[in-house]
Amino acid sequence: MPESFRGWLTAVLRTHRGVPIIVGTLFAFLGAFISRGELDQRWCLTINQWQQPWPYPWEVLTWSALGIVAFFFIAALSSAQPRRVAAVLMAVVVGGLWVHAVKRLVKDDRPLVFYGLDHPTFHVVGDLLRAHGMPSGHSVSAMVLAGLMSLGLSPQWSVWQRVLWATFWWAVGGAQVVSRIVVGAHWPSDVLVGSAIGLAVVPMVWHLPLTQRFGRWLGGRTQRKVMAGLMPLWAVGLVAFPQGCSITPLVAGALLCLGAWGGWRWWHSARPVDAALSDPIA
Repeated sequence: MPESFRGWLTAVLRTHRGVPIIVGTLFAFLGAFISRGELDQRWCLTINQWQQPWPYPWEVLTWSALGIVAFFFIAALSSAQPRRVAAVLMAVVVGGLWVHAVKRLVKDDRPLVFYGLDHPTFHVVGDLLRAHGMPSGHSVSAMVLAGLMSLGLSPQWSVWQRVLWATFWWAVGGAQVVSRIVVGAHWPSDVLVGSAIGLAVVPMVWHLPLTQRFGRWLGGRTQRKVMAGLMPLWAVGLVAFPQGCSITPLVAGALLCLGAWGGWRWWHSARPVDAALSDPIA
């Protein structure tokens, strides 16, 4: 086994003490075990009821797990950690190929095909999706968002600060995953397998030498200025082209503020590249 591959594999397995790999493996086995069975159906109907009485927050939450939206959040919040932006780009490629390969291999229908639009308790929020349910691509993005935002935390923070920050992002990612069942887009087995892929992808791409080199390149002054200009434009694009989600003025304002703040952070970031590329908890 080449020494470089052995080092990469060791780093992957050590990330968060191997918890993402262990949990992802359990999710994958559980998803395969319950897929389209009685337990899958029961959980789907039960969780789908959570959309009442506020379906719109669940719609926004599931929209925020779109790859392009999750990418925006990571980029806007990672001016001090360009390695995260490089990692999410790699995750889009690796995770996207993985998800679409499984979707075309499995070809499972979504809950709407099983229950129909006239079901008394099952309801769909948003687009009426019927095909290519397994696995959930949004769940992959949600776990990538949570995983990358909990990596590369500042070594200047206390242990409790890092734990609270990581816990917050894992809670957000978990809520995004659950939202795919709540809005009627996926079976629980779909999101379990999608989450497993996301959990596997994060440490894989984080420790790739290509990710680290690309992160250093993004830390350059010119590249930071480009990112600073892209952030507000990206926010405007998400508001103007929401891709299936009805954007309210409150959500639009939040996106525009985040884009402006992220642009300001990238423009004024003066953190040394070597410090930004540290890996304090991996």
